Amino acid sequence: RIPGGLMRDPTPVRLAGQVVGNFEAEMLRNVIITALEAFGLYEQRKKIWAEKSGASVSVLWFSFLLGLYAAVVVYGQSIDSVAMRIDGAILALSTMPVLIGLAKFKGFTTTEKIAAALFAAGIAAMIALPYKAEFFLAYSIGNIVVGLKQPWEIWKNKNRGVLDRSLLFVFLFVTVCWSVYAFVFGDLVLEIVFPSLTAVVVLTLIMWYRYPPPQMQNATP
Repeated sequence: RIPGGLMRDPTPVRLAGQVVGNFEAEMLRNVIITALEAFGLYEQRKKIWAEKSGASVSVLWFSFLLGLYAAVVVYGQSIDSVAMRIDGAILALSTMPVLIGLAKFKGFTTTEKIAAALFAAGIAAMIALPYKAEFFLAYSIGNIVVGLKQPWEIWKNKNRGVLDRSLLFVFLFVTVCWSVYAFVFGDLVLEIVFPSLTAVVVLTLIMWYRYPPPQMQNATP
């Protein structure tokens, strides 16, 4: 380490300062990322409600995102992380209006209702059982699989519907940042999860640009 740094002077005061510094850095990072994600979800909610449509927006994916953010809260509680609890709660609350709009303007199929119930049951089990880390890992990896439903939905409908581009770019920025973090600090799990999520977001963006919105599609001779 640099002269006079933590390794040169591991006194309680300096160690305490390092912990406070790390906590402040973590909080700042989380505030920025959470604010961006909440903004992206707000833009998606606004688009659904403004156009009174849920065309080509995956109910399954957003239902799972709500479960994922709830899992962040539960896992944060288990490891006594204030940041995770706040972040998860904000993002869960930001996702709910999106799902309410999808329910109102698009509706849920029987399969989607069952899936949403299963995602909620998973959170209930996570709260009741001691395997918090395992559940959190399962939800994190599950987001990769369920996230593929979004580009598939655009491809199936051959239009991008009301899926908001700003949300996708926010998710792209966030997943790239976490991918860099994972490789810099050598976190094997994150090295798998976030580059995979980045690939899913990139695929969704490709589909978004490939297929026009419904009104342009209908105007094509």
